[in-house]
Amino acid sequence: MDHRQNTAAAEILRLFKGPKELHAGAPGKIAERPMLAYDAVLHRMVARGLKASDLEGISRIIGATAGAAADVRRAIVPDSTWKRRKGKTLSATESDQTARLTRITALALETWRGNLDAVREFLATPHPELDGERPVHAMQTDSGARLVEDILNRPETWTPRLS
Repeated sequence: MDHRQNTAAAEILRLFKGPKELHAGAPGKIAERPMLAYDAVLHRMVARGLKASDLEGISRIIGATAGAAADVRRAIVPDSTWKRRKGKTLSATESDQTARLTRITALALETWRGNLDAVREFLATPHPELDGERPVHAMQTDSGARLVEDILNRPETWTPRLS
């Protein structure tokens, strides 16, 4: 993995490892049901609102250029709203979409063994199973995100040809 890919993976892990309360939780609580505990903490984070910088960070990871990063960000928060959100907290809906985008980006990085270029190509390329929609836009809805996850979980449907 090159430096960019390490940075991307670190940024995704930072967002998805959650707040310190998850790591320092009550003894035994996390070990007993890690996903339930994680999901509960993530739910609280999203309900309170993720930071606009979280969306900006994942957008920069996914977008290879400043324009591509802005396009990813616009899929969740339009420019007119972004001017008001920048430096503040996202709404619950925007936070949920950001968490969804980050979760699927992490899955895609895992699918392509850390190949950030392959992940970017997959997310930005219209996919036939999404009726020609780009995965990054399909993820705006929960049902679209489920379709993208399904594609990522079936190797025969992977589109990037990068090695």
